[in-house]
Amino acid sequence: MNKGAIDVVDAYSTDGEIAYYDLQVLEDDLQHFPKYYPLYIYRADLSERLPQVIKTLQQLDGKISEAEMTKMNARAKLDKVPENQGLPKIAQLRLIELPLAYRSILAGIKTSAIINIGTATLGALIGAGGYGQPILTGIRLDDIGLILQGAIPAAALALLAQGLFELAERWIVPKGLQVKSR
Repeated sequence: MNKGAIDVVDAYSTDGEIAYYDLQVLEDDLQHFPKYYPLYIYRADLSERLPQVIKTLQQLDGKISEAEMTKMNARAKLDKVPENQGLPKIAQLRLIELPLAYRSILAGIKTSAIINIGTATLGALIGAGGYGQPILTGIRLDDIGLILQGAIPAAALALLAQGLFELAERWIVPKGLQVKSR
């Protein structure tokens, strides 16, 4: 439009470029285009954890005029004001980035813990004892009972670690980001 290549384009009535390019908004008297209304999208657990946030958002309903929204869109698009300008870095980390990363972080720690439990049995190879000692002795003597004396507690410890991490994940990871089991 700025170069004169086109004369008409569809746009949102709150588009920040309308005033910038001195465009004339035509009325859609035939209601050809659907109306768009703003809405809030949030994780389901937010209303349980921070109900005051939902109440604050609801108080904003109808408080921002179309002209004000147009100015804010112009600031974001034309003035290149970044979206994160109003949220401090620590709040971004605490409220957005860490909750999104919790599952991956816990999965890495859980995997490391379980691998360490399994690998700890190899300590018997250097005389460190532990659950690996009966396993190695049982292998040398071809005694399944002796092997199981070391293997069962090691496996139980790994399963216990897995269960504890599952509980920790339920407690730490926000409900809206948890994977639902079928």
